Amino acid sequence: MFTKTTIKGSRFAVCALFFLTLFIVVATSSATPHELLFQPGPEVGKDALVDSWPDYCDTNFGDSDALYIFATTLRLRWSYVEFAELEPYVGSGYECLNATLSLYWVEGNPGPAPWLCVYRAAGPWEEDTITWNNQPGCTGDPCVYPGPPPEEVGWVDIDCVTEFVDGWFSGEYGHYGFVIRLVDENHGYGSKFWSSDNVRTDKPKLYVKYQCTAVEPASLGGVKAVYR
Repeated sequence: MFTKTTIKGSRFAVCALFFLTLFIVVATSSATPHELLFQPGPEVGKDALVDSWPDYCDTNFGDSDALYIFATTLRLRWSYVEFAELEPYVGSGYECLNATLSLYWVEGNPGPAPWLCVYRAAGPWEEDTITWNNQPGCTGDPCVYPGPPPEEVGWVDIDCVTEFVDGWFSGEYGHYGFVIRLVDENHGYGSKFWSSDNVRTDKPKLYVKYQCTAVEPASLGGVKAVYR
């Protein structure tokens, strides 16, 4: 009787140790950082500018090869960018460790630093129908790019959008993309960037580093099924 009880206890201990080891392995594997890089072309890319000038406030610029941000007291231009390839990760519960939105600056007079900011779009929009008058607008606090204005043509890497992407992953925010604007919208500043519709390779891109923080329920379920 004593021996039988001891054997059962040993089996229980072995099984418990196995489950604990598996849990640690799965959790460690889930926490391994992963990287994504999106830079879609015209077929998949979704971006457009909107213009408040009366002659253009109902005009769609979804097929423009450039994105603009411009501001005076009489006229504004904002640009929308959404990465559709990110959609499978939205509401996943993954943790975004770092995200960088990169735009290729072509020309303009951006104004003094800080000169560029990014908001979350407040609602859905379509590339081939969005205009100034039907745009969803912005929501939340902006991500303000702290870097100086460009001195020459090249990439502007906006690495303050991590909180936005993390909110999309957690499901806290709806995923409707970014709205790019000037910080100072009272003077005649402006900038031009290439869009996903340009023929060059310098299209908008989004880099994301994330990790899976939760243990996969299916993995634990499979183990339980084996050791019933």
